[in-house]
Amino acid sequence: MEKGTKTTEKKGAAGEPRMKRRLPRVERRRERARKRILEIATERFVDVGLDRVRLEDVADEADISRATLYSHFASKEEILREVIRPVLEELIKAMKEKKAGTAQQGLDNLIEVYTAMWDDNGDALTLALRYILHDPGDLAELVTKIQSQTDSVLRPLNSDGLLRMKTDLARNAFIQTAIVLLDVLKNESNREALFRESIRALVLKKG
Repeated sequence: MEKGTKTTEKKGAAGEPRMKRRLPRVERRRERARKRILEIATERFVDVGLDRVRLEDVADEADISRATLYSHFASKEEILREVIRPVLEELIKAMKEKKAGTAQQGLDNLIEVYTAMWDDNGDALTLALRYILHDPGDLAELVTKIQSQTDSVLRPLNSDGLLRMKTDLARNAFIQTAIVLLDVLKNESNREALFRESIRALVLKKG
């Protein structure tokens, strides 16, 4: 009987090939690196602006090689969109879930949604306002949904004669002002009340 050469894989205690058991660890390490890239890049984009950030510096601060960074993201713009996309999706979901009995309750709910989103994702919202809302690119569908959801809140106010301006103007004023206001008021102890009063004064008629 001819004997062949048999190659056996080394197996761990659980009987699984070591390479297979290593893969989840590699993936976890890659996911940690990806998360770190996004965190550092977000901070730098907010602090100094997209144009002044170098991916090489992001890699150095994340303590990873440049090759590793580029294996995750090909450009600063790709990172920017990856930071902003899930936040816009979450904002749309939160706006849809808020139910209102009256037109003014709808506005108060919208104010609450933006306040909560700012608490969790203030930097991403700042970047969205700065770079995406006026030039959304492949995020255009999400921006359109946000505009549509905002219109659905403001339209009843307009029908009741409560808006200071047309619905589309009020929507643009709200979206562009809300994020700036939340940033300005972030250290105020009565921030929520000030934000609510400011937005109401912005879009509603007096009295």
